[in-house]
Amino acid sequence: MRVGGLPAWLDARRLLGPGDWRIADEAGIRLAEANLERQAAASLVERLRNIGFGGNALRVEVSPPVGRTAVRAAKTDEARRRRKKTVGFVNRTTWLDEAEARYSLTPEALAVQMAKRATARGIRRVVDACVGAGGNAIAFAREGLDVVAIDNDRVRLRMAAHNAEVYDVAERIVYRGGRRSVRVAEPRGGPLFLDPPWGKH
Repeated sequence: MRVGGLPAWLDARRLLGPGDWRIADEAGIRLAEANLERQAAASLVERLRNIGFGGNALRVEVSPPVGRTAVRAAKTDEARRRRKKTVGFVNRTTWLDEAEARYSLTPEALAVQMAKRATARGIRRVVDACVGAGGNAIAFAREGLDVVAIDNDRVRLRMAAHNAEVYDVAERIVYRGGRRSVRVAEPRGGPLFLDPPWGKH
């Protein structure tokens, strides 16, 4: 693997992570090379995507090339690692399952931030079409929005309802779904919010 365009002031080994990196300077710009396992190379390709310095993107070359499937898998693994370290619900009396809800749950601070943006734009109602354990729906309700919460899994609907009770916003959320299709009237100009589960699959 070769990574070019690294500025001389940067701690390149810290950015690039594990590996026997050989670093050379070329007119004040650094080039790093290392032999990496395929999975490690795919993970690094994903981490370095869209990173640049001084208006110039890093040049990342892998030989032989890693395919898109390996890079997508690395992206999912990286997201899982971050979620394991990120607080979902702050209140520990909430219900979550290990199969999807714990991994797919939007961290509470991020969900509240999105809800605040919605209210700042004048949104008063929202349809959360993949409610899961209720993280986003609860955040919207905490900011004063009325929420229609939909999921095709009855267990997760019960989780979401319990969690809304914990956060004292149950009266702002209406639940629909459970193994059947649901028709929802347009929420009077409010948006349809989609954050599908992605955790274990």
